[in-house]
Amino acid sequence: VAELGPVCLDEPLVICALTTNHQTDLVKEHENLWRWSHKNDMMGHLLEIQIALLTLHLFGNGFAELEKLLCFHKRFEWLGKRKFRLVAIQKVLGEYVATTVSWESGPCVQLGFQADSAEELLKALKDGGGAAFYFPDNFCHPDLIFFLLEEQSGLIIPVYVQAKFTVGTDGKV
Repeated sequence: VAELGPVCLDEPLVICALTTNHQTDLVKEHENLWRWSHKNDMMGHLLEIQIALLTLHLFGNGFAELEKLLCFHKRFEWLGKRKFRLVAIQKVLGEYVATTVSWESGPCVQLGFQADSAEELLKALKDGGGAAFYFPDNFCHPDLIFFLLEEQSGLIIPVYVQAKFTVGTDGKV
């Protein structure tokens, strides 16, 4: 790959095969892609995928504290201590069912769903196809949607991620 330049993989079957058999190598190569990307729009797309991969890594193998992924203001530090697990929502016989997702397992082969419009995103969420991550179209915002199961209460929390490049934790560009 070094001779040819960076390669971006976004085919769900290829990513699932790589994550199952070469998890460490995939994460390392994704870090390398970040260094090679020079266009802002490509860097944004890679950042969204990195957030999804990091989420899968942290919350796909069991329950983990939310502060491992997100920074919290002092008033909400208690929320960072709560433990969550990544789940996918699937519609089975007309009922929505949460299924745990990891590098090795999940309710469907499709790890992520890329929507081309807000209508397509809404339909995919209503249909409950079982994807772990939803990437809305560029005009929809947020950049990424996924679901976490809270260990203590059993509640399923939708997480909407709007990613921005900033310096520091105060949000300044």
